[in-house]
Amino acid sequence: MGANVGRSSKEGRILVALGMYERVRGEGAKGDLTAMISRAVRTSERGLRWGGLGLAVGTSALALAIVLVSLRPVAGTVFSPTEATLFLFAGVSLVVSLPALYAAQADRGGLLALVAHVLLEVGTVLFIALAAPVLLVPTWDGPFSDNIVLFVLAIALAAGLFATAIAMLRARVVPRGAPILVLAAMVGFVFDFFVSEFLPPAFGQVGTALFGILLGVGFAWVGVALWLGSPRAGTGG
Repeated sequence: MGANVGRSSKEGRILVALGMYERVRGEGAKGDLTAMISRAVRTSERGLRWGGLGLAVGTSALALAIVLVSLRPVAGTVFSPTEATLFLFAGVSLVVSLPALYAAQADRGGLLALVAHVLLEVGTVLFIALAAPVLLVPTWDGPFSDNIVLFVLAIALAAGLFATAIAMLRARVVPRGAPILVLAAMVGFVFDFFVSEFLPPAFGQVGTALFGILLGVGFAWVGVALWLGSPRAGTGG
């Protein structure tokens, strides 16, 4: 009898393994990589909520850092240790928490949401790169010279903000006002990074402050929505 039980148990394990294989093979046949990634990330609702909290906290720190920088002429400015620390904290927080936003809208956002997520993750590295010299070399007095890496990161950030805002508007899983604020922040960033240096300093200061506030409020709004569980994460329709 014991042998029969052992054989039945072994056969049961084999059947379970075969069933799992068939399900995985079926998912692969669909070719819907975005949906598979979304389902994998959404296995834990807690992950989405904590990701939302990280997004809200990180963008709030980023907004504070940007507003502090805007209190003096922006062109050629050197960050203080406090500002650099805020930029570093914000950059790391966003890199870690942005996947929660992608997971929430992956099914509805499709390929656009994926491209937007990749661009925004790459662009977020800009804040870390800007903070690093001040924190790693205390005697560094700047300013930043023209640098192709910073330029590429800035382009990725602008494109990522734009694509993310459009993806959020299309997916409709977060409050509609949030992506509109992100779009406005993207315009402000383009103005600050590429235009304001040719204008009187006051234009750069005002533009920088508006960029920080709009970006912070927009993404903090998204983060709070994720934390509260209000988005219909990944639902279809």
